Amino acid sequence: MIILLVASILGAWAGYAWSSTIMSNIWRYYKTVDVYTFAASIGVLLAVCGVTIGYKIYSIAIMDPVKTLSDD
Repeated sequence: MIILLVASILGAWAGYAWSSTIMSNIWRYYKTVDVYTFAASIGVLLAVCGVTIGYKIYSIAIMDPVKTLSDD
């Protein structure tokens, strides 16, 4: 989770910088990106990662060790 948080912070900073630069080069007047946009994207990222990790943990927890060992 620490890696995801660091990636979210760096990604939010880079996204803000790049979108600001691109938008100012294209248009003179534009709506700037606000905190809610970044909070929503970070929230979706953490939710998808949580569901993915939870599914993997659940599938390992219900796995039958006899089937796993019989394949070897």
